[in-house]
Amino acid sequence: EEGKQESTNMGTINIGIRDLALAAFGLDTGFRREELCSMLIDDINFESNTAIALCKGGQFSYGAFSPETAHLVKNWLLVRKSQPGINNLFINMKSGRALTGDGMGCIFKAWSKSLGFKVSPHDLRSSFATLATIYGAPSRSVQVAGRWSSIEMVEHYTGNLQLEVIRPFLPMHNLKNS
Repeated sequence: EEGKQESTNMGTINIGIRDLALAAFGLDTGFRREELCSMLIDDINFESNTAIALCKGGQFSYGAFSPETAHLVKNWLLVRKSQPGINNLFINMKSGRALTGDGMGCIFKAWSKSLGFKVSPHDLRSSFATLATIYGAPSRSVQVAGRWSSIEMVEHYTGNLQLEVIRPFLPMHNLKNS
């Protein structure tokens, strides 16, 4: 009985490690659900903290991620157990097979239930654009990093910015402090 409980707890811990790595990786790179699901371990370069994915439109494109995300992904790789021949970065914890779009949808439904509000895989992409903008990234940088073909798409994804985000950039505040 005790061994069974310990195994269940380790499974829960490993799911948490995977989910944290998934959230951080999606948030930093802005990759879409399908791109995250098809991401292979071999597609990640920890020396440059970049990853390449087959993106919408059939083109391979790079995404960058932070050292913090690299740490979380490396932790995930330490506990990741998959079926032989499965090289996908994110896997289904029960089957050991590649995580599917539907499987990722189930993860986000569980997160939504736990958080008390709805979140979707696409929220990672939207949050990537919004948070990068809030933290001062130029729109063109967000466009390139998010692999959007136009600046209008960046504006669409950052449409939920609130008035308060301007406060650190107000001219009189910055003139006073320069």
